Amino acid sequence: MRMKKKIVFLGNNIFLEDKIALVVGEILRQELVKKGFEVEVIERSGVSLIDFFEETDLLIIVDSIYVSREDLYGEVFKIDLSKYRGSYVKSPHNLSIKDVVDILKTLDERYPEKILVIGIGIKDLHTLSDKLSDNLERKLNYISKKILEIIDDEIKI
Repeated sequence: MRMKKKIVFLGNNIFLEDKIALVVGEILRQELVKKGFEVEVIERSGVSLIDFFEETDLLIIVDSIYVSREDLYGEVFKIDLSKYRGSYVKSPHNLSIKDVVDILKTLDERYPEKILVIGIGIKDLHTLSDKLSDNLERKLNYISKKILEIIDDEIKI
């Protein structure tokens, strides 16, 4: 049976930098489909993500991550969820990706065999804009290429 591979790009289009994964997802969509991925580019969070995360063998999640160090801004990294504790929020609408993955684990038959989280370093969490920041716009090719390299390394394993 063929491995079912899904990649989910998360973000929020109303914020200057949080939209980065959405932009990259659209750039990479066709190439990832050719590699056999189901591609979702979505503006969702919390428990509403469970339907997108289940019933797949390989799940890759791409999202922005706040960084305070300048050298990490616009960089792309693999994130090991096992090193992070769940969030402390009480509302099911504000669950972290880690919390959603932990909930999904309780739904045994629908839990992905492998999960990879890829973060894109951003600095601005609050500015509203219909555009992407100039700094991230200039790094789009680099970010897209780096994400593809991580994915290619992952699917070889």
